[in-house]
Amino acid sequence: MINLPTYLLNKSISLLSGVLELYIVYFDNNFQLPVMLKLENYRDSTPQNCENFDVSKIHPFNRDKNWIWITDSQMPFTEDHQQIKQLRLFDENKVRNLQIGLKNSAKEANLILYFVFDENNPLFGYSNDTTLSTLNKSLIANIINNTLIAFQTTWYELEQEKDKRTLLNVENENIQKNLYLKTKELNTLRNNQIIQFCEVVLNDIDVTDDETVSLSQEALEFIIKQDIDFTDLKEALQNTVKRISYSNSNSNQILIEPWHLDFSNYQNKNRTETTQQPITNRLNTTIQLLNRLENAGIKVKQNNQKLTGTNVGAACDIPISAPAITDAFQKHNKRILQLLNNYPDRWKILRNEFRPLQNIIDNNNKWSKIG
Repeated sequence: MINLPTYLLNKSISLLSGVLELYIVYFDNNFQLPVMLKLENYRDSTPQNCENFDVSKIHPFNRDKNWIWITDSQMPFTEDHQQIKQLRLFDENKVRNLQIGLKNSAKEANLILYFVFDENNPLFGYSNDTTLSTLNKSLIANIINNTLIAFQTTWYELEQEKDKRTLLNVENENIQKNLYLKTKELNTLRNNQIIQFCEVVLNDIDVTDDETVSLSQEALEFIIKQDIDFTDLKEALQNTVKRISYSNSNSNQILIEPWHLDFSNYQNKNRTETTQQPITNRLNTTIQLLNRLENAGIKVKQNNQKLTGTNVGAACDIPISAPAITDAFQKHNKRILQLLNNYPDRWKILRNEFRPLQNIIDNNNKWSKIG
């Protein structure tokens, strides 16, 4: 998003007809000095740095107003720039520039804008009949000032909304990262258990004193990827060693490779006996989310606090905001409902007392009735 000075220039240049140029003075935090930007009123014009700006020439405001009409010679430019203009005596008295000061959100630093009207504009003609009256100038200045304040407020609101979205995205990313790391940790633990189990099984297999049985690295990786319980794995390994030993009479080393292993019978068995297991694996991330929030809810109740999104989020092992919880619930909506139905005895605090989860349940019940 563009910065506030550029935003004000782009929005304000077409406020009134006859505005020839628009300048803004602000403090640049990168260069640690006040700078001036200029925007001319023609199509495709872009803000440019004003090199002839002289901060010492800024005209002071009156005590009771944040705007003032000034002449060309009172504009905050260097002497060289003023001489180039070659102003006539009559032009010196032509008050055609509106200087307006705005406070920033901290009410501490000024943004100063200069509206330069075309000198041929009838509002600034040579005749006293067409020259703008003091009352009309006050009216124009107040209209522009109020509009600038509205533009400034809108910019701050857009910035706050952007910051909220950024913070929410960071929090969601942290949630997903933590869930990923936890899943990775569980997978590593499972893989190590499988490897250790295979070693125990192979060591217990009855072979001759001079024979050794081992798994190649590829075979281990192949086993880890299988959906098979330890009982079936033990039986499959024993059958594999028995089969290989018959055709391996010339060697004392039995090395099991992936192509020696056949788990097809056990996998078919798993498909008929444990049809819920693949679903559980797919829902692992959602289960971890519910477990994490349920544990946080327990802490909140132990501290005699209200079970709000803010309190539950703060009680998590890695704190998260209430909007981040709501956003996570929305993303996991269908899987949460599925888990609550599959496991009616789990997450009792969340389902009975936590309003964000109850809203999901209530909405689902409402649409079920309509259907």
